[in-house]
Parts: sequence; structure tokens; C-alpha cells
Amino acid sequence: AENEEWLVARFTPPAAGRDLVGAARAFQRATGKADRGDVRAAVRELEQVVRSVPEVAKYHRALGQAYLVLGRLDDAEDSFLRALRLDPRSSD
Repeated sequence: AENEEWLVARFTPPAAGRDLVGAARAFQRATGKADRGDVRAAVRELEQVVRSVPEVAKYHRALGQAYLVLGRLDDAEDSFLRALRLDPRSSD
């Protein structure tokens, strides 16, 4: 019919050999470091996390926030835009 709408969702399974649980743990460590004020160490860890699992929006958001705290505005903007592309409906 003319008024039908379709939603097509594509799921790409993670590449074999990636440690998603390890990335989640590293993310938790990094956010803990940031919470304790060691934002530079958090950035190093978050950069590794987003390289290993680039499809998770919250990882990019956290990295963007850390960049923002450090005054790295261009990097923060890039990370926030990546997060938005991955999850445009995020309330964050």
C-alpha cells in the first residue's frame, strides 16, 4: 500500500577475537579514573576502548566528556558527533 513504512535494521556481529567484556571492564576503569580526577589516564584508556569497539556510542560520549574537561574541544566535538551518529536518540 502507498502509506506503508518500512524499517530495516542491520546487525553486524562483532569481529571474531574482540574482547567485548574486556572493553567494558576497561571502560569502567577509565570512568573510575575520571571520577577520581585522573582524566588524562582516563583519556588514554578510553581512546583504546573506542579503537577496539568503535560501535558503542557511550564509549565515544565518555571520551568526548573527558576531552572537554581537558579543553581539547575539537577532539570532544568529534567524539560527541560519533556518539550521535551511532545513537541519535540518546538523551545524553
